[in-house]
Amino acid sequence: MKTRSRMLTVSASLVLLTGAGMAMAQSAKHTCMNVGPNLPEPLGDREGHAVLVADGSCTLEGGLLDGTVQTQRTIWELDKGAMTILSADGVNRKPGTTAAYRVTAGSMTYVMKDGKPVAWKASGTGVFTLATGAAAAWAGKPFTWTALATGPRSYVMESKVD
Repeated sequence: MKTRSRMLTVSASLVLLTGAGMAMAQSAKHTCMNVGPNLPEPLGDREGHAVLVADGSCTLEGGLLDGTVQTQRTIWELDKGAMTILSADGVNRKPGTTAAYRVTAGSMTYVMKDGKPVAWKASGTGVFTLATGAAAAWAGKPFTWTALATGPRSYVMESKVD
């Protein structure tokens, strides 16, 4: 009987903590592909300095945005191999749920093999600027993200909301 009572107390405590907004971090997997040419545009001021406007489309698995389709646009500054996000935003949609976000920081590096780039990896932070429906609890919440190229025009991202 004591074991059952303890289990009920623990269960009730977890429900109260979750309801009070103290839930554990949630993560999502984004399976993405590039949309459009996404080619570097040389700026002409010095060698290796360019801008890259990249559009992408993703499907999400996990978290409050499970089953949404995400559209995104990122503007990268490329400077002799260093890549930094200048601006980025996107929106997630499914019937009854919409969430918009803004990336607040991010960088990308190449994955090298035998002295040649074979892929890229990236990471950064962002914030949900709007969230409705099933994702309403994420309005104003910050998140972190990592990404890795999985093919010539495809990549996988992992995001985590605290």
